Amino acid sequence: MKEQVKIKARKIRLIVFSVIGYSIILILLASAVFVLVSHSDGNVPFIGGYGLLWVKTGSMEPVIPERSYILIERSEPEDVGLNDVIAFVSDDPAIEGQTNVHRVVGKTVNEQGIIEFTTRGDNSLTNFDDDDYPASGEKLVGKYIKTLSFLSVMGRTLSNTVGIFVLIVVILSILMIIYLPDMTRIVKQAEEIKKNKKKEIDELVRLEVERLKAEAENKQEDTAKDSQTPGPADKNEADEEQRPDSDE
Repeated sequence: MKEQVKIKARKIRLIVFSVIGYSIILILLASAVFVLVSHSDGNVPFIGGYGLLWVKTGSMEPVIPERSYILIERSEPEDVGLNDVIAFVSDDPAIEGQTNVHRVVGKTVNEQGIIEFTTRGDNSLTNFDDDDYPASGEKLVGKYIKTLSFLSVMGRTLSNTVGIFVLIVVILSILMIIYLPDMTRIVKQAEEIKKNKKKEIDELVRLEVERLKAEAENKQEDTAKDSQTPGPADKNEADEEQRPDSDE
């Protein structure tokens, strides 16, 4: 009964560890895939109106650290106000076509009726004035919500070979932790089977030795009996000795 309880507890523990381990692996792999997909310039994957964006520079520090992932919300130009941080496709020739993230410091409507934003980076060490080119409302990507610290670490980790190697080692370590009890139990079972087989062989050898000894002892007893039993010639000699002498 106690052994069954131990086996059941071990199975439950294994299931719990497996669920936790596989969940961590799935989170790491999903994060890695999402990081790789969204790492390129201008590629902003959206799910349910929210998207991830990789910010390479420190122009928005300290709000957005260099090389960070941010969460943005898909928004209409009309919903953007002063002091909001927005992501937009830049018309600046130096980074034209790339997604830029700066703070809105002005909002106007041009002659074509299109909303335009005057933007500037928060980092006073690199941004001394407003951006030279306004951000068109038609090229608005989304509005900044928050910086994602965990994904930022993942992004920095996966940006080099060492980081990828570390991620692989972590996943393999989790798998080892999950399957180590099973592997240990299998090794113990194999050793137990080996010991039992050795015991069986030793027992068979012992029985065979005893059988051979018994056969040898039986043969010795039979030989001894045969040597003690008189043969026909000995019997005739005995009869002649007992026969009376006729001449007398």
